[in-house]
Amino acid sequence: MSDTTIPLVMIRAGLQNLTIIAALILVYHFIPRNRFSRSKYTFPLLIGIIFAIIATISSPVLWTETDAPSLGINIILIPISAFIGGPLASVLVSAVILLGSLISRGSISLLDGLTVTCLFLLGSLVYFGSSWKWFPRSWAARVLILASGVALVEAGAFSLLAPPEFSGSPFSPLLFLAILPFLVTSFAGTVLIASLIAYIDRKRDVESSLALASSRLSLALDETKADTWEINLATGEVEISDRFAARYGYSHENKPKTIPELMALVHPDDRDSLDEAMRYYLKGEPGIHETVFRVRDRNGDWCWFLTRGKAREPDSPDRPLRIIGIAIDITGSKRSEKALERATMKLNLLNNVSIKEIQNLAFTLSGYHEIIKKGIPAADPEIPALLEKQDILLQKMDDSLVFAKTFQDLGLKPARWQNVRQTFLLAVSHLDFHKIQHTVSTGNLEIFADPLLEQVFIILSSHALSRSASAVHVTLSCAREPDGSLLLVFGDDNPAMPDSERSRLFDPDPRDRWAMRLFLARQVLEITDISLRENGRPGTGLAFEMRVPKGAFRFAGPAEPGE
Repeated sequence: MSDTTIPLVMIRAGLQNLTIIAALILVYHFIPRNRFSRSKYTFPLLIGIIFAIIATISSPVLWTETDAPSLGINIILIPISAFIGGPLASVLVSAVILLGSLISRGSISLLDGLTVTCLFLLGSLVYFGSSWKWFPRSWAARVLILASGVALVEAGAFSLLAPPEFSGSPFSPLLFLAILPFLVTSFAGTVLIASLIAYIDRKRDVESSLALASSRLSLALDETKADTWEINLATGEVEISDRFAARYGYSHENKPKTIPELMALVHPDDRDSLDEAMRYYLKGEPGIHETVFRVRDRNGDWCWFLTRGKAREPDSPDRPLRIIGIAIDITGSKRSEKALERATMKLNLLNNVSIKEIQNLAFTLSGYHEIIKKGIPAADPEIPALLEKQDILLQKMDDSLVFAKTFQDLGLKPARWQNVRQTFLLAVSHLDFHKIQHTVSTGNLEIFADPLLEQVFIILSSHALSRSASAVHVTLSCAREPDGSLLLVFGDDNPAMPDSERSRLFDPDPRDRWAMRLFLARQVLEITDISLRENGRPGTGLAFEMRVPKGAFRFAGPAEPGE
């Protein structure tokens, strides 16, 4: 082999060596992540062993026929191992490469030792430099520094080992042309190997994060008896996980896989709501749609599910529209709800029986009271006074029973949208038309309130009527507030009430008939977050303000009052 072909042989050997190293680095990808401990000593030791094995396999002695150099392109593993695992890893790799030099030449030359030492220091510098304030922090900048250092060390070593025809002035064009391939190969090789390792590490980190997230999601779904589902509206296919289906006795073979198969398992009373949900998705409505329905399990029992789903817009006309969502088993909640409903019905029945029994006893007592009044002579002046007090107590007892019967269903029936004007007019229709006049300016306002809203207006109107010696005029108006809520104001033209009495209007005092009623009126409104307070100006009649939160009111007509 002529001397002029030495650089070409060395370049070819270097490229061959670099290919072997890159292939071996890829093996790093298949090493299980859990084998790598991030402790202070174990991780550098493992990295050193892996890179030492790669350096041994890629040694020039094994892959060149003749004139094998003592050091090859595999020396870039020295700074890279330090860059990843620290000096301890680099020491192991350096030892293996020097051992290869010893086997190749029978001794370790001063130049080989100097080259390995320089690369070891370079890798250690970049490793420790990441914690220095003035040193570049980005991964790309540190790799470029490492690659540039490796290229300079390689070029310097070749300059000292160059044949006579390449020696001479450091600026000799022939020497520069001979060194240039080594500069490019070393620089590119370092960047390539470092990039491969970084890609593998980042890929492992992403896979580890995804596996952890998947594990947490599975645990959360299992604990909440929930799982994800998907429906292809174009093909009618339904995708339910085998794990979720197995919870209800279905295997992969007999679980529902199409919309008709799923609908066959849905309770007949709930199929309309599911059909409505499908129409909602087909319209392409934005947002999440919620549906509650029952599905029959393998044992024939009905299980309640709450599903929330959202339609995915197709990316192209050829791509089918899909619905993706989550299903939550709420069978336990439904059973508790049913048990509570039954218990409430029994308590309500007990209250009805008790109230009727007490009413019957009070009526009987009142009858005996009237007989006594007629049979006792009026000679004793204290008797009429005592009988009058009994009359008052009997009247209070009767009022309390009527009050208890009226409000025994408080909060038991679901709230609903109610037209304020119609509800108010229905309320005052139960009162004395000759003594109460009214002005309503709420338009077609509807509010979301408890069904006992009518009783609230009866209480407010009756309270106004009780404070009037003759007729009373009440008003009901509404106005929007800056925060988006609505103020519903009930006022009267009665004389001013003393401040001491205003402050006790809502006190739940059983001895104060109207305070108890106003207190219960406030409780009725608070079920749907409507507040009630008296805010009349001093020296004027009362003004009860009902603040309806945003979203709990609407106008059924085309315009609001006053527009």
